[in-house]
Amino acid sequence: MLHWGVECSVYESINGHYLAARKNKKTIAFLISFTGANRTVIRMARYLREATNNYVVGIVGPHNHVIRKWCHEVVEIANRDSLVSLDVITSFSAATYVFDIFFSLLLSGCYEKHANSSLEMLTYRHILLDEVDIDFEK
Repeated sequence: MLHWGVECSVYESINGHYLAARKNKKTIAFLISFTGANRTVIRMARYLREATNNYVVGIVGPHNHVIRKWCHEVVEIANRDSLVSLDVITSFSAATYVFDIFFSLLLSGCYEKHANSSLEMLTYRHILLDEVDIDFEK
């Protein structure tokens, strides 16, 4: 999303100072919990909902009855409740699929704008791909 000029960041925990500094800026927070019952993620959802102006979207597994009350929206992903085998791949694939759908929906709404900016960028292809000698003294 950074390629489109959408400001985004990824965190593994609450960055309280960052959130406090941006308290009045409307943003979307995506929280991922493969089980839906991760205590840290639940605490993050509650903080985001109560202390910030974030719209909270939970991408969570089936055990989401607690986190659900702190999220504005919940997208439930597959989880086979197996923590010791490779079944976690199902959860990874499901979360990736959800983000792919979000990405596609956003792109379809502004495709022409971003296609034009990409075409404009190609006019500087020779610089970006180092296709010619650059005179660094200019």
